[in-house]
Amino acid sequence: MENPFDKFTVYKSPSVVKFDIKLLKGELYDDSDTDSKIKINLNIDTYIPYETGIIQSLDFNLYAMNDRSDVPSSDGIIHMEPAAGIKVNVNELIKSKDPSFASHYNIFQLNHDFEFVSPFIGTNYNLLGVNVVINRTPDINFPIAKESIYTTVVPTYYLSEEI
Repeated sequence: MENPFDKFTVYKSPSVVKFDIKLLKGELYDDSDTDSKIKINLNIDTYIPYETGIIQSLDFNLYAMNDRSDVPSSDGIIHMEPAAGIKVNVNELIKSKDPSFASHYNIFQLNHDFEFVSPFIGTNYNLLGVNVVINRTPDINFPIAKESIYTTVVPTYYLSEEI
C-alpha cells in the first residue's frame, strides 16, 4: 500500500521545521523617538541533511520591506532595508553549550534576540522579512556558495502587542 503522506515528505532537502517570532520590546512605528530600539526574538529550527556538502555557516537575516499597492515603486522593484542578522559557524554550533544555539541530529536550532533600531520609523514598510541562508561547499576545494533555504515575510501588525 502506498504511504498517503509521501507527498508531504521532503527527501534530502533543507527545510524549516519550527518557526516563531515575537516582538519583545519597543514599538515598530514609534513616532516620538527616531532611534527607538526594538527587540525581536526569532526561534527557528532548520533541518539540513549532512549529505548536501560541507556546511560552513548559517545566516539568519531580518529585513523590512513593503508590498503596499498605495505606495508604488518608481522602478517596479520591491525595496528592502536590512535590519539585523547573525552568522553562525556550524562547527561552533555543534560544540556549543549556548542555549540560544544548538544542533541535534541534523536539526540546527536558533533562539536569538535581535536588538536594533527599528527600520519602520518614518518609512512605508509594512513587512518584516526573515531569511535563512546556508553557506556551504560540495568539497573543501570548491568556493563557498550561498543557498537561501527559507524566506518568509511577517506583516508588522502580527508583531503588535494588541494581537
